[in-house]
Amino acid sequence: PPSSPPSPPSPSSPAPLPPPPPPVPPSSPSTACLLKTDIVLILDRTGSMAGIVQDVVAFALELINKFQLGEDFAKVGLVHFNEQAVITSYLTADLAALTQTLNNEAWASGSGSPSSGLQQGLRVITGAGSRGDAQKIMLILTDGPQAYGGDDNTAIAEAAYVKLQGPSIFAVGFGSAKAATMDAIASDPDSIFSIMSTSIGAVREHFYQVDLCMLSRLPPSPPSSPACLVKADIVLVLDRSGSVAGVEQDIAAFGLELMNKFQLGEETAKVGLVHFSDVATITSDLSTDLYTLIQTLYREAGADGWTTISGGLEKGLQVITGAGSRADAQQIILLLTDGEQTIDGDDNTAIAQAAHVKSQGPSIFALGFGTAKAATLDAIASDPDSIFSIKSTSINSIRDYFDGADLCTLATSPRLPPPPPSTACSIKADIVLILDRSGSVAGVEQDIAAFGLELINKFQLGEGAAQVGLVHFNNVASITSWLSTDVSALAQRLNDEASADGYTSISGGLDSGMQVLNGVGSREGVQLIMLVLTDGRQTTSGGDELAIQVADSIKLQGASIFAVGFGDANPATMDAIASDPDSIFSIKSTNIG
Repeated sequence: PPSSPPSPPSPSSPAPLPPPPPPVPPSSPSTACLLKTDIVLILDRTGSMAGIVQDVVAFALELINKFQLGEDFAKVGLVHFNEQAVITSYLTADLAALTQTLNNEAWASGSGSPSSGLQQGLRVITGAGSRGDAQKIMLILTDGPQAYGGDDNTAIAEAAYVKLQGPSIFAVGFGSAKAATMDAIASDPDSIFSIMSTSIGAVREHFYQVDLCMLSRLPPSPPSSPACLVKADIVLVLDRSGSVAGVEQDIAAFGLELMNKFQLGEETAKVGLVHFSDVATITSDLSTDLYTLIQTLYREAGADGWTTISGGLEKGLQVITGAGSRADAQQIILLLTDGEQTIDGDDNTAIAQAAHVKSQGPSIFALGFGTAKAATLDAIASDPDSIFSIKSTSINSIRDYFDGADLCTLATSPRLPPPPPSTACSIKADIVLILDRSGSVAGVEQDIAAFGLELINKFQLGEGAAQVGLVHFNNVASITSWLSTDVSALAQRLNDEASADGYTSISGGLDSGMQVLNGVGSREGVQLIMLVLTDGRQTTSGGDELAIQVADSIKLQGASIFAVGFGDANPATMDAIASDPDSIFSIKSTNIG
């Protein structure tokens, strides 16, 4: 009689384990890839790999068997890593020796340092047995993030340096590895060189299906055009405030792309780094050490806190005039931000700091995306804005712009320089600028502040030279700075007071100006100079007649008055306020520009 069917398993019986995936058979000599290539497999053997080490061995052998080994074909090297990375085989065509090494190293223990694996992989692919005419391929396999000797940013930085040396990198992750990290480690395009899967079995299946020989023929991303040989001191001032969360790696990659446009060296370019959020930090003085700069870029790739653009610019000036700076080098500061200044002031504070920086000589590129304001970027940047100010929708749009731009030419583009100390006026004078901030100047507040700073920069400031004070007026006049020789503080005040509201009291501005010339810091026996700038007529009590009366009184006390009008200012009033001759002291124009 037929046998009875087997009894079903009891509910407490464990489910049978699925059979392990069958090994992929080696390629036949007729199908093996004949590409001449140097290949390095960088294999994770951390504790989390326990239980699948034989699968890793099988995967490695399956990859090796896709290639014809030989002096004119493929050579393979091996690196294994946990906390430390070990070169377990330099490049060889000996399949038996590679198999033996893979099996000998089939163990799992400790934490992971993919960055160390990549570092040792570069030593292998450029070391014993490497060939100048062979394709260079690295494949790193890991099941988790970097947990020793840094974090994933450390691994990404190491990969960035490796790729600069020429090899393509396949980044293969599974388990708790992060897809974003794999993408950043891998060569471009990510769709080919970055593989993220659920398990080692799924990874093996992926590579069983793909034509690895064809993929290996793909060149890495083409190198940039020949590096710029300009002698320049360059500081990258990079935003790491909370609002850049999600694009930190893109900002680091952009910094690297910019550095790669220049030949680094004592007689060519040096690069310094500043990162800012609530506070600004000098993360690298001027340096020619590309490897260390890359490590710093990615180590500092964070996103937290508020935004102090002014602090970043202040630190940038410290770097570009500090250790390693060169008097005969171009000075370039490149600011990248995605927003407005949100701590220690506002955008006007950043603009004031930029004005001070530019007065010391450096050119400033102002690059913004996200909520950064184009008008603020224009005011921060050197002139002309068409070259030095870039506003875009995203960090990757900015990267695309600079990918196609000739930064070498841009970096040496002429800008409007500050007057050099040798030509600045060295007259001993107490000077007060009286600036209109009534409602009618709305839209040109920053231009008025810039005009004020341009005037200040025409004079050599010092106890034995010029001092400058500031008055701003609308309905009422305010003394915004007593006489001072501090250009940075004056620039700060000019931009802090860049506003537009209310009516126009020219007479009040003149009265307050005379208080400054007779007040704190004033000196006996020096020239007394006022410059009043307005775009209209007196609209408070007394009208233009009162403004003229106050001006006459001031001139009797020995002060010279320059009267500068634009817009609706009355030329006759400007002439009456100004000292004689009108042809020198009275200026009427159509606009502040």
